[in-house]
Amino acid sequence: MRTENQHASASKDLRIALTSSELTPLWTGYLGDSMANCVLQYFLSKVEDDEIKPVIEYALGLTSEHITFKQELFRNERFPIPHGFTEHDVNVHAPRLFFGYLCAALFEKHGDCRHSGLLIRCCLQLPGGHSSLL
Repeated sequence: MRTENQHASASKDLRIALTSSELTPLWTGYLGDSMANCVLQYFLSKVEDDEIKPVIEYALGLTSEHITFKQELFRNERFPIPHGFTEHDVNVHAPRLFFGYLCAALFEKHGDCRHSGLLIRCCLQLPGGHSSLL
């Protein structure tokens, strides 16, 4: 008969690996977060509005946290970490390729940043203090 210590030790040795249907969203999420990280780094290097900058910084922090969390999951599962997108895939010194409203539209369409509405309002101020969505 097993003692409690032997039972605890045996249960620690048992490890159920993640299935492919569990790994797939982690893998694709990692790629999406690494791409978003590159895009946000570019946006941050070009942003001029002091109200928008903290929102981009917040979103960049979220993507960095997501990447770190998923890397740890992959390590714990003894699964290879995806290459993803890196600083080699974006040139933050390239000329500005967007206006504020494009940045806001990308947040609204693809971001899960809860502050995207604020970003859109900040980016799309019209003369006379009126806001408009694209």
